[in-house]
Amino acid sequence: HGAHVQRCLLALSVVVAVTFVLFVTTPLYFPSVFRSAIGVMAPQFIVFGSLYLIPLFVTTCVTKLLNSLGIAHLAPIATVVSVVACVPLNGFLVPYFGMAGAALALAGTAFVQCGALIFLAARVPAVRRAWGQWRPLGDLLRSPDVQCVGRERDDDDGALEEGRHPVSPQGGEALSGDGSINRVARGREGGEVGRLVVVEIQSPMRRFLQLAVPSAGVVVAETTPFTTMIVFASVLGGADASAYAATYATINLLFTTSYGMSGAAAARIGNALGANQPRKAKKLSYLAVAMTLAISVVNAALLVIAHDGLFRLFTRDEVVLRKAASLTSVAALTHAADCIQFVFQGIFSACGQNRVGFPILLSSLVGVAIPLAAVFVFYLRWGAFGLYCGLCTGLVLATPMFSYAVWVRFDFDAIAAAASRGHQPRASRSDPRRRQDRHPTLVFPRISHGRPTTIRPARGAAHP
Repeated sequence: HGAHVQRCLLALSVVVAVTFVLFVTTPLYFPSVFRSAIGVMAPQFIVFGSLYLIPLFVTTCVTKLLNSLGIAHLAPIATVVSVVACVPLNGFLVPYFGMAGAALALAGTAFVQCGALIFLAARVPAVRRAWGQWRPLGDLLRSPDVQCVGRERDDDDGALEEGRHPVSPQGGEALSGDGSINRVARGREGGEVGRLVVVEIQSPMRRFLQLAVPSAGVVVAETTPFTTMIVFASVLGGADASAYAATYATINLLFTTSYGMSGAAAARIGNALGANQPRKAKKLSYLAVAMTLAISVVNAALLVIAHDGLFRLFTRDEVVLRKAASLTSVAALTHAADCIQFVFQGIFSACGQNRVGFPILLSSLVGVAIPLAAVFVFYLRWGAFGLYCGLCTGLVLATPMFSYAVWVRFDFDAIAAAASRGHQPRASRSDPRRRQDRHPTLVFPRISHGRPTTIRPARGAAHP
């Protein structure tokens, strides 16, 4: 876990540097895109608010680590601490620095949340064990990730004892069970070399980027249409823009429940796959979608019933409130569809299949939602209602494609086998296999000396 998180932080440091440059240069174009008031005030917020990215990325990485370890209660505690710090920071900075002060207060609140989360996480022994030690930069970038799953037994039956052997950063040596050094050959797929069986040797940063790049593409494909709708709303101006802002802020507030469901789905399904329990993982995917659907229906009903009180949290203009009330039904449907697609993102992340989810989101949201919204708003003159119609259409189209990919196309058995690296789930106390054979023999797919090679647990080793 620790090596993966450190590689994530290393990759995100590059992203932060590039994004900071973009945030500093982008405000130069704001006056030509947005209305005059927004074009003048927003650049100040963007430039100083770019500091917010640093704690945001670190907090996200640590939160993912905690979720994977089943320690999800620390993140809400850190959030409460940041909320307590938010009020005095804004009260002190905004009167003196205006819009820049609001951006600095936002960044300061995020730093408080990040510091509180790291402090709480560092006090948990399981987190310290998972984090391990700081790796040198060279190890994070160049260390080959070698899986050695076999070691020859002392007898002459040709069997291999099951075991994992750490590999040095150079990738040319590995430690056997008795501490001796054994040479291993380089290559993606290896056979029996010396006393070790090499399954895979691959750069860890390359493996990390193979998952990180599609995951980043999923986030970009999801956020692009919502950001585009904000630009369309600013072009509309007047009551349409204000009504869209009020309704969007309301459903965004209700959407926070989906963050928890998606994170829980990613952690629980990922843990089940890592334990080689594909049936449990598939059942958890059904459960996650069903619970998210139930919660989104409750949220949509709350929006329809209590929309006036919710919208008044963001505006008191009666004209805007009447316009926002006319958007309630389509906004509620958009919210429900958005919650469903977001929990599917958690399932895709747990299965390591974001490369499948990325084209689905790209085609449905960027390829369908944005062009439809542009037609509804600028050609049919539907105003803010057209914005939600375009978004809702794209999100509804994504749901059946996600469902087909997960429950029809995904081979949970193969995904679990790859995630668990051949480890079998621990037998229950009532399982007769636990009493009859505590160490079942596994069949290794490679051929050694002309006959199939079996793997048995090493003498004195615990069952995996």
